[in-house]
Amino acid sequence: MARKLIDTTRRLLEQETGTIYKTHGGAIRIALSFPNTYYLGMSNLGFQVVYRLFNELPGVVCERTFLPEPDDQQEHRRTQTPLFTLESRSNVKDFDVLAFSVSYELDYPNLLHIMDLAGIPIRAAERDDRHPLILVGGPVTILNAEPLCEFVDAMVVGEAEELVEPIADILKEFRGDKRRILLELAKLPGLYVPSFYQVDYHKDGTVRGFSSTEETSLPVQRQWVRSLEPYNISSVITTPNTEFSNMKLTEIMRGCGRHCRFCVVGYAMLPPRFKSQDTVVGTYDNVGLSERVGLVGASVYDHPDCETMTSDLVAKGIKYNVSSLRADTITDLLVENMYKGGQKSITIAPEAGSERLRGFINKVLTADQIRSAVEKAIRAGVRRVKLYYMVGIPSETMEDVEGICETAEMIRHEYGPERISLSVSCHVPKPGAPFMWVGQDPQPLLQQKVDHIRGRLRKYGNVKVLGESPRIAKIEATMARGDRRASALVYESYRQGSYSKSVLRDSGVSPAFFADRPREFDEVFPWDLIDLGFPKSYLWKEWQRALKMQFDPPCDVASCSRCGLCPSERDALDKRPWVGLTDYLNSRGSKRNLTQLTIAGGRKP
Repeated sequence: MARKLIDTTRRLLEQETGTIYKTHGGAIRIALSFPNTYYLGMSNLGFQVVYRLFNELPGVVCERTFLPEPDDQQEHRRTQTPLFTLESRSNVKDFDVLAFSVSYELDYPNLLHIMDLAGIPIRAAERDDRHPLILVGGPVTILNAEPLCEFVDAMVVGEAEELVEPIADILKEFRGDKRRILLELAKLPGLYVPSFYQVDYHKDGTVRGFSSTEETSLPVQRQWVRSLEPYNISSVITTPNTEFSNMKLTEIMRGCGRHCRFCVVGYAMLPPRFKSQDTVVGTYDNVGLSERVGLVGASVYDHPDCETMTSDLVAKGIKYNVSSLRADTITDLLVENMYKGGQKSITIAPEAGSERLRGFINKVLTADQIRSAVEKAIRAGVRRVKLYYMVGIPSETMEDVEGICETAEMIRHEYGPERISLSVSCHVPKPGAPFMWVGQDPQPLLQQKVDHIRGRLRKYGNVKVLGESPRIAKIEATMARGDRRASALVYESYRQGSYSKSVLRDSGVSPAFFADRPREFDEVFPWDLIDLGFPKSYLWKEWQRALKMQFDPPCDVASCSRCGLCPSERDALDKRPWVGLTDYLNSRGSKRNLTQLTIAGGRKP
């Protein structure tokens, strides 16, 4: 094993706190991989939670591996050193399972790089019982991971908290028999085994429908936990080598009830759930005064107890950070607590440049609310402002784009922060959200909009524009909206080692067909094989409401009945013909506390 690679691993481990080491003897061994670098992977709370969940199980060892940095990749190849795990430096190819936690479509080719570095055949059809089972989970498998079907054995469709144990039980019971493992996994609600499903196409290339070759559910039903309270959803390991240096992260909410029509979190991750204030604050009882904590959620200040929660943290002398905020939730007390908690910047996501366009996406946010939020932050002592925007939102005009520049200028002239950062991304119409029927803007138009913002604000020394590449956004949209045929794009990106200008052309995958083309209501989508728990027509109605400029109020989990997932609808839900995880575990004689288990989301079509 190359000395340079060992030294790199040792340095990373020496700087970690909380690393889990377990004895391998006789245990099911899982190599858990984030398909990007250590720095990005260890910044991902979901990855760390899965690491904890597997290692809490008896008879299971879970160790981590990542995509090596470019220099280390070369060293692996030069010395012919197979990819190994951090904790024991064991070869990944010798594990029972190589499990990927995938959050982002552009990381798809990295799965192939990791398998290649480990010496594992990248195509599922080329692997047998001698090779690890390739398991994939994360947000993308809830939305659309069809471009990965050629390369993986099974996918976890839903939240990990209630799925890792039954998966581990199957691995233990049928160890060494991959075919039987896949058959049993396919019976488990929330598990998708692509090789057991076939896709039929119309002559025009659109999907006709799906069929299953085995006794599996169709569609595959997303799983989610009804309550976050029983689970420790916080960082296992802290390290300086992450985006959140030595910060302990805790998820205080999951899902979002705001219904921004471009956003999958407000739909595919429903229903919104919150950790109680006592549970969150109790998580930090053993945090030292020199450590920082991070509150994680789609819209942290939508938490009903956010003011008292942050006040409690400040009173205990705990430094904390929060992620992106909604301007209309920011109060004087909250920004005062942020500053006392050590946060010197504020991040707001207006998303669109005009009130009209924000109304279209159901993010009803006025210029006065943005101004008020910044004013409160500056008055409390904050000196840096970051704004998140998108270009290419349906119905956007250049006047809307100009509004992005005008907001930055207003903040600069009226409040004079030390720095204003604009993060400008390109809208990608994602599965699982109402805009999935819309085509993406042409690449030249996206480029024109990004260039306009950069050009208008270039003269201001304290305004920095971070613009996403429209070319890369086009590749992302092609993968996000692609079907199994888009695997050619994943493979070509892996083969070329980058998202070069020629990768779309060389793959033969058409962005005009997958990314740019608007869809009709009755078209069968590649991701219709996944049942999110509410009818597809619910998303169509939301798209039609956008066209009529109709506002959708936030979820009220006590009384809302729009999608049918919240507690107020539980009686009606329980009368549906569910085939859920509780039923499955009962059939296997599980002695787990079934009152805490997920009831599967979804109905037969």
